[in-house]
Amino acid sequence: MSTDTQTSLPIQRFPKSSLVHLLPLLWLLSLALTEAGGPLHLASVGANLQTTADWIASFQKENNRLPGSLAEIRLYAHSHQQPYTPYDSYGLRLQYLPLRENAYLLKSFSSDAMENTLTSPPDEQILFGLEPATQGLQTLFPNLSQPMIYQGAFLGGLQAASTGLIARLEVNVQLRTRFLLIRDPKDPRFSLISFHDGVEEFLWLPSGTEVVYTAQGSERYEDGIYYWNLKDGTIHNIFPKLKDKIWPNAAPDASFYLSISHISEDPQLLYVLAAQATQKKGLNPKDFYRFSNLYAISLDAEHMQNPNFQQINSEVDYNAFDYPVSHLALIDERHPGDAAQESWRDLELSGEAEKLIDQWQEYSSKQAQSPLLPYSLWWLVSIYNDTFRQLQETGPDEAQVIRNFGIEIADALTAFPTAPLHLRAMAEFLKKNLLLSQVADYNVCSLRPLELPAER
Repeated sequence: MSTDTQTSLPIQRFPKSSLVHLLPLLWLLSLALTEAGGPLHLASVGANLQTTADWIASFQKENNRLPGSLAEIRLYAHSHQQPYTPYDSYGLRLQYLPLRENAYLLKSFSSDAMENTLTSPPDEQILFGLEPATQGLQTLFPNLSQPMIYQGAFLGGLQAASTGLIARLEVNVQLRTRFLLIRDPKDPRFSLISFHDGVEEFLWLPSGTEVVYTAQGSERYEDGIYYWNLKDGTIHNIFPKLKDKIWPNAAPDASFYLSISHISEDPQLLYVLAAQATQKKGLNPKDFYRFSNLYAISLDAEHMQNPNFQQINSEVDYNAFDYPVSHLALIDERHPGDAAQESWRDLELSGEAEKLIDQWQEYSSKQAQSPLLPYSLWWLVSIYNDTFRQLQETGPDEAQVIRNFGIEIADALTAFPTAPLHLRAMAEFLKKNLLLSQVADYNVCSLRPLELPAER
C-alpha cells in the first residue's frame, strides 16, 4: 500500500476498536511484502550496514583501533553531532564483533531475529579485514583410547571433510575475545559465529554439521565443553553434567582445566581431558594428559544433549608422554592448510637443539595475531626444557643461557591474555621449575648429542 493511499484514508470513519485491529494488519502486510523480497527494504538493510561500516572506518582512522562495541560507535557518531542508530530496518540491533585487531563482523539478523543455520538464507553481513576462506587442515579420527595433545594448528582453519565448511578461531588480544567463525568457501555470504567469546579449542564431528568446543574465561558466559549443531542452531554445554558426576563437591566458582583430546570414528566418541584446578601454581603436563583425566562421550545426538561420560580406565595410569608425542599427530597429510599451517608442518621435534629452537622461535615471532601462537610457544618452551636437561651435564654454562631464555618464553605464555587456561598453567609450571634450575619431568623432542667446543 503506497504512502499516498495511507494518508488519504478516511480514518475518521473508523471507530477506535477497528483501528486497533487495522494497524497490526497493515504491519503484517508490510512484513509480508518484505519477506517477498521488497527491494527498498533490503537496500535499507545494506545501507544501515554500510553506514555503520563507515563510522567504524572513521573511528579506526582517528583512534588507531576498532571500536569495542556498537555503543562506542554510537557515542563516537554523537560526538560528531551526527545521528546514528545501531538498529537495522527490522528494528533489530545489528551484530558487531571485532574479531581481530583489524577485522570485524557486522551483520543483520533479518526478520527472524535468529542466527543462521545451515539451511536458512544467509543474513546480510560485512566481513571486513578477513581473508577468503579457501582451505584448511583436516583432522584424522584415530580409533585410540589414549590421551592426546590438541593440535594447535587446527585453530587456524579446520575443514570438515564431509561438508567443506571451514572453522577458524578469531582472536582479538586487545579485547581478550576468542570467537569461532564458520565459513563456506563456496559462498562468501555465509558465516556462522559462536555466541561464546572465550572459545579455546574445537573439532568437527564426522558429520561435518556439528562442532564441539571448549570455552573458558568469558565475562558473560559460563565455562564448559559445548556441542553446536549447525543444522538447527542448538547449543548445549555438556560439561556441567560431568562436573556434577566427578566433582560433586566442587565449589560453584571452581576452575577446571579443559582440553579436547581427539575424536574416534569407530566407535564415534569424543575424548576430552578435564581436571580441577588447584590452588597450587602451575600444571604439570604429565599430570594433566593422563588416563585418569580422560573422558569419552558418544557422539550420537541423544548423548550430545544428555551426555553420559565414561572415564577411560587403564591398569597403569599412563600419560601422553608415555607414547610418541607430535605436533602433527592428528593432521591429515593429504589436505593442505593456509600458509601458517603449512609452515607449522615444516617444524620438527628431532635433531640438533639449536636448529629446533631457531625453527620454533622464528615461527612464533611471525604469529603475533594468530591463534596458533600460544601452542607454538608451549612447544618452544618445552624444547628449551629438553635442551636444558641435555646441557646440565655436558655444558653447564650453556645450560644457564638456555634456562634464562626458557624462563622468558614461559613468562610470556603465562601472561598471554588469550592463551587457553591449561597452557598458561603448564607454562607457569615450567617457569617455576626453570627458576629453581630444575628440569620438568616430561619430554617432547629427540635431541642429537651436542658437540661443544673443547675447553682450552
